[in-house]
Formats: sequence, structure tokens, C-alpha cells
Amino acid sequence: SFFEIMCSTISNALELEYVKILKLTPDKKKLKLICGVGWKPNIVGNAYVKVDYESQAGYTLLQKRPIVVNNFKHEKNLNGEFQEVPQNLLIQ
Repeated sequence: SFFEIMCSTISNALELEYVKILKLTPDKKKLKLICGVGWKPNIVGNAYVKVDYESQAGYTLLQKRPIVVNNFKHEKNLNGEFQEVPQNLLIQ
């Protein structure tokens, strides 16, 4: 698909291990992982990120401006993404 090609192209061009495309759900409360590189297959299409201040994606949407995180390990405001998916399914 177009999104798969884009994720792969971005991953290769920027030498990134993980790339994701999130789609806002109709209720605007979650973002669904619709495509990605580096994620386990059962995550893509089944994982959601809440639109709140605990995920980078949600935080960015709420701020309505780009947000840069230089190092997630030292970021105190973000708890990580995909809170609704069991941790054993994630590659971290």
C-alpha cells in the first residue's frame, strides 16, 4: 500500500528502526497504528494511542504544534505509547 511504501522509504532514508503512521479515530480520543516498520505484525492495525498528555502523538495533537523529543528515556512527561496493548507484544 501507499503507507507501507512511505514507512519503508522513511525508515531507509533516515536509517530508523521504527516508523509508524497513526490515524485519528472518529471519536478523536485515540490514534490507531495503521502502518509501520519495526513493529511486530500483530501490533499494526490493533494498537491504539490515547490522545492525551502521556503519549508524544497525543501531546503533539493537543499542543497543535510540532514537539521534539531528543531522548525518550529522559522525557518525564511521556509514559510511552500503545498503553492499550499488552507490553509483551511490543518491541522496546
